[in-house]
Amino acid sequence: MRQTIMVVLVLVLAATATDAKTVDIEQIYAEWLQHYADRQPDAAIAMTSDDFVMVNNSNVMDRAAATAFVESLANFILSRQCTNTRIAIRALPDRSQSLLERVDCLFQTVAGPLEAHFREQIIVDKRGVILYDQFSDIANPSLP
Repeated sequence: MRQTIMVVLVLVLAATATDAKTVDIEQIYAEWLQHYADRQPDAAIAMTSDDFVMVNNSNVMDRAAATAFVESLANFILSRQCTNTRIAIRALPDRSQSLLERVDCLFQTVAGPLEAHFREQIIVDKRGVILYDQFSDIANPSLP
């Protein structure tokens, strides 16, 4: 009887520990960016939720519009060299997380080199699915 109780207790504690585990939002973001770098828009969009929202400056896109946008990027950007600097990671309700980063890039595009500086925020749910992505250009690259 005592062994049965101990086994049940161990199983409950293990299940609780697994359930309480949070996802590594930085690893998810890095994988997502790698899909962009590898020019794999389908793989990037596959990491998003069905109700995914992408905001590019003031342009709000649902998942279908974001898919078209990401596909157009894959046709325009040939390669990228980016430096990401974490600004903040925040826990959100229901074990979701928010990551805010500054991103400085030199893109090689079909039209030639393009320098870009922006802030990007993603929100990931407890399963590691990307719910939201927002990026905004930084007008003055010397600002943090």
